Parts: sequence; structure tokens; C-alpha cells
Amino acid sequence: MKKKVYFKKKPLRCTVYERQKNGNYEIISDTSFEGKSDYVKNIIFKVPNKPGLHIYSLLVSYPVGEATYYFSIEVKDKIE
Repeated sequence: MKKKVYFKKKPLRCTVYERQKNGNYEIISDTSFEGKSDYVKNIIFKVPNKPGLHIYSLLVSYPVGEATYYFSIEVKDKIE
């Protein structure tokens, strides 16, 4: 499954981290927007199909500074 994140203003760079079971974060996507069209304001990253709660962090760099966003995605078993 893939997820897309849109930004109102184009960032310089966006790094997506996924929280691991041991509490550490692993980089799963690193996108540079420098030199890209102003219309490119999104990133796409893959989410595991494995059921459970998956926690993510986005580190986003803008010309005026950095921002960190946290969110989770819950993947449930398929109901047949």
C-alpha cells in the first residue's frame, strides 16, 4: 500500500522515518525538492501490509527552517 503526503508550500527536502519495534526510527524515504517544478509538492512512500499500528515521522526542511510531523497508520486484517 502506498501513501501520498501533500504540502501547501514546496519544501526543500522531506525525510520519512518509520518507528521500529525497538523504538528507533528507520529512514524509508528521502526526497529532495530542490531544482524541481513548483508544482511538485508531494511525496509517496510505501506502508507495510502487515496488520498493526505503524508510526511515522516526517522531517521537512523549508527555506525558513525545519518542521517535524508525527502520525500513525493502523493496518487491519482483511475481512472476507
